[in-house]
Amino acid sequence: MRAALAGRLVPELKRRGFVGPDKIDGNRTSHEYTRTSGSGTEHLVVQFDKHKRPRFILNVWVMPSGGLDELIKRGVLFIQGRVAPRPGPCTSFWFRADRPWWHRLVGKNSTLENEAVAQALSYFDAIEDWFRDPRATSHVRIIWCDYSNTEECLTSR
Repeated sequence: MRAALAGRLVPELKRRGFVGPDKIDGNRTSHEYTRTSGSGTEHLVVQFDKHKRPRFILNVWVMPSGGLDELIKRGVLFIQGRVAPRPGPCTSFWFRADRPWWHRLVGKNSTLENEAVAQALSYFDAIEDWFRDPRATSHVRIIWCDYSNTEECLTSR
């Protein structure tokens, strides 16, 4: 999975102006890429399943120039997007290269790394749109923290 991401996703991120590691390897659970825009620093993080299953999700957010302290002072929302093929509460809804259990039950044990990465790449235009207008879509779920009252994070469903 990491080799497929390094071979296809990383070059696309670099082409779009993101800065970050040239490879996605090792055992880290996340790899961060950033680029500067007029509204602050745009972040895209590839997050892997903590149980080492071949699954990942893309987390996106824009850090304003003044940072989180500025947001807290102004009492506004910090918005983060989670990009996945389907909305859902667990990693089975993430981009995944492992086959469903019932495929494995009938002997289909091959993994689908290239398909998972291609699926993630197909959402890059939606990610670019999200950076310009952060709102929930069919593939981007919104997570936000309201700093006007508490630091409780809320998730759109």
